[in-house]
Amino acid sequence: ERHYTRVLLVSIVVLLVYNVHSRTTNTTPGTDWSLASLPPRFFYTDNIQAISIIVPAHNNAPYIIRTLLSIESSIKAFLLKDRAKFSNITTEVVIFDDSSQDSTVAVVLAFLEEKKQYFPSIRWKLIALQNNFNALGGAARNLAVHESIGDVLYFLDADDLYTPAHVFSCFESLIQQYAAIPGGVRTTLKVDVPNLHPEWAARMQDTLTQNKCLYRKLHDFVQGIPSMPVFTHNQDVGYTEALKSANCPWVLAQTSSPTVEYILYPGNNLDRQIRKFQSDPNDKERSAEVRPVHEDSIEHDVRMSLLNYHKRWVQGNVEKLVSGVPFEDLKR
Repeated sequence: ERHYTRVLLVSIVVLLVYNVHSRTTNTTPGTDWSLASLPPRFFYTDNIQAISIIVPAHNNAPYIIRTLLSIESSIKAFLLKDRAKFSNITTEVVIFDDSSQDSTVAVVLAFLEEKKQYFPSIRWKLIALQNNFNALGGAARNLAVHESIGDVLYFLDADDLYTPAHVFSCFESLIQQYAAIPGGVRTTLKVDVPNLHPEWAARMQDTLTQNKCLYRKLHDFVQGIPSMPVFTHNQDVGYTEALKSANCPWVLAQTSSPTVEYILYPGNNLDRQIRKFQSDPNDKERSAEVRPVHEDSIEHDVRMSLLNYHKRWVQGNVEKLVSGVPFEDLKR
């Protein structure tokens, strides 16, 4: 009961703040806020000095080496595509261990020690939270991005896989089509779920971070992945909506086959929701039957209020992103 009272109070405060913000935001009627309409700045290929692949991990000891090897393979394929063009681009992998209770950290340390000896062209970095503090997915990714150096960001969970084509396919699409505009690329995603409902497949393709590649400046502008508790189970959706609200161009990279595999393992996030993903999301009776406990109407209303407020803030400040206003001056 206290939990719902707190959530309701937060909802009221958010709605009040959103109301005030709606009345005070200075926008000109008829203004085209899309980034495509603004002068090109900052986003030329020559300005890309590094790419970073963000890998959040939590109790992934049995699977993480397979994931890291898939990343290594994809980076190698990227570097070999055009040595002259890509030799000056630093490739970085940031593994963020989110207070694992198993041997994830030890496994990763042994892997990195081995890689330093015979393949130093990839910059590997491990960050480990301790003291039983669990930052959860969105916050873990944001903290890893903060510690990274990449001008272009990729994401992959510690139990999923890249194909060798992924890094290059994303990078090529990003620089060829949007060298002057901050935007992003997504690739085809293979989801390891039998009888996956087509609509869930489409939603995953659109919202998951694993198959996204984007400019760091855009990630910073939308203030990263939502990490408030009310977004715990909807972080990818919130992030995607915030990115879309900037009206940035997003394209599906043209590849002959999926470049990311969303893998089903016993007990992982995909496994915990498998019944939901096999059911029709438009079947209200069936959806209610498989809906997780956390998806109650009050938290949904709070989440949507926060998301709508954030999207309006992004839309109102998108012109400043390209004009060069420091991010510090855009904070609420």
